[in-house]
Amino acid sequence: MKRKETAVVLIDLPQVQGQKQKQHQGLLSVLLSTLRHHFGSPEQLFEGVEDPRDKSRILYPLGELLFSGVLMFFFQLCA
Repeated sequence: MKRKETAVVLIDLPQVQGQKQKQHQGLLSVLLSTLRHHFGSPEQLFEGVEDPRDKSRILYPLGELLFSGVLMFFFQLCA
């Protein structure tokens, strides 16, 4: 009976993560260009959405939160 040899593949995680980050940056650049072309700036995209939060406790503008959510969905990122 012959013994199967298994190959061990080592992955350079920082390199893979760096490549993934570059891909995300490229996609983000294209996405922003497309959004600006069709809808204006990201701030304008969500300016019609009403913000029900207490104004004295707001740390981040609603548009930034909504746009972050869209990007997380687009790039399939976890919170």
